[in-house]
Amino acid sequence: MDLHLGFTPKHARRLLIACICSEVFLLFACVTSTLIGEPSRIIQNWFSLNAESNIPTWFSSAQLLLISLFIGCSALYGDLSLGPSRKLLIVLAAGFLFLSIDETAMIHEGSSKLLSNYKWLPSVRHGKGFWMFPYMGIGVGIFFFVRRDLLAFWRRFRLEGILMTVGFITTLAGGVFLEAFGYAFLTRQGSGVWFYRIEEAVEEILEQGGETVTLYGAALLAIRLLAAPRTLPPSRRSETPASPAAASVEERRKVPVAAN
Repeated sequence: MDLHLGFTPKHARRLLIACICSEVFLLFACVTSTLIGEPSRIIQNWFSLNAESNIPTWFSSAQLLLISLFIGCSALYGDLSLGPSRKLLIVLAAGFLFLSIDETAMIHEGSSKLLSNYKWLPSVRHGKGFWMFPYMGIGVGIFFFVRRDLLAFWRRFRLEGILMTVGFITTLAGGVFLEAFGYAFLTRQGSGVWFYRIEEAVEEILEQGGETVTLYGAALLAIRLLAAPRTLPPSRRSETPASPAAASVEERRKVPVAAN
């Protein structure tokens, strides 16, 4: 089954602009509702970059889901005869799908609470950030599992690879490294609470911005793999049966011409 994506680079750029405009609006709504104060407490909870289960969280989850769908469709229906491997794309699609679910269901927060019962496990500070070490271990394991496929992907899809790599590193900078910094050095008590809120806001901005860049790269990848016709590898082209019309022409050429 072939899936032809009616999606062009122009549409991908429009998607990129729409995501950027959405992030600017969410940031503006968050800052405005915070400055207004108490009368807009409910609205502030809707748009807070420091809270969970609200509009920014849904937006981030939706971006991750779109990334997973683009990569998943590329894995199932794209032209992979020249690479990358289907294994790599399926692993990436599954990973981003899990991150999308995690963003909404707060799996890493829940797992931290469960793991906090085991005091011997490593944490960042005062029992915070238990989830980071299992997640990093899983990430390193996945990297070694697909490292050769990543190299092949990079050779064929340089632009898409750069976009997705830069986006994912930016997301990691906000969602892991900056969050670990907040756990280790900032506090929610006293005068430090505002520094903690600013850190969380910057963390979410980096996460969403990185997801947007990754989404743009995934969209361009899907366009290249799904818009192009499937190409058989060289070893199989000779095995492809000719059409009936071509076969009949070839047979007529083989018939010797009778002498006059």
